[in-house]
Amino acid sequence: MQRLHSYWRMPYIEAPKPRDDTGKSGGNPFIEMAKSDDFAKFHILWKGKYSFIVMNKFPYNCGHLLVLPLREIGDIELLEGDEKTEFFDSIIRAKRILREALVGNYQLLAERDLAVDVALPEHPLWVLGDEAALARVFQNLLQNASRYAASKLALSAEATDERLILCFTNDSHTLALDDVPRLFERFYTPDDSRHQGSTGLGLTVARALAEEMQGTLTASAEQNGEHLTLHFRLALKAL
Repeated sequence: MQRLHSYWRMPYIEAPKPRDDTGKSGGNPFIEMAKSDDFAKFHILWKGKYSFIVMNKFPYNCGHLLVLPLREIGDIELLEGDEKTEFFDSIIRAKRILREALVGNYQLLAERDLAVDVALPEHPLWVLGDEAALARVFQNLLQNASRYAASKLALSAEATDERLILCFTNDSHTLALDDVPRLFERFYTPDDSRHQGSTGLGLTVARALAEEMQGTLTASAEQNGEHLTLHFRLALKAL
């Protein structure tokens, strides 16, 4: 048996197997998950009307997630109507949401005459999260750049087996290095930002929403002559 399977599959092979309705070993574990409301027991992250997302207990890669229909079928092509819509909508296309946020903030960025460089891959970027929350995070980060950027804003993405990391980088002549550790504090606004309509809540809200999606939002900076180069890194669970 050990020669037929990779070593990381042995915990699954040796673990107790689920039983079907007759008590016979070998039942489908996902049927039991679909019927249950015990999210903690089955590591269910989200359940909708037609599908659910569960953490794989014996993953090939750490953090591997499964998106499953509630109805037992042999092929996802057999999903119908609302089933198919919810199944695919449960996985966010992060790149699409980011592009929509850019379009929505185009006028704000244009008014500041910022040079925007977007370096995103052509393939879809899949992450686990809430679409409205992710759109709000992007909105707040872009609005922050429109307030503090001196001349340019760069967006890029990098992916690992577990995370998708989106980077927002801009230069600034209104922020100091001492400001950076405090950017996520509630109501914190550097002196130069008060006349720009900042409430000091945008980044606080963005970080809170990222953490609700089991992600992180961090900031770092380095001094380059008269300008500060500011980096925001949004890391989300990749699918």
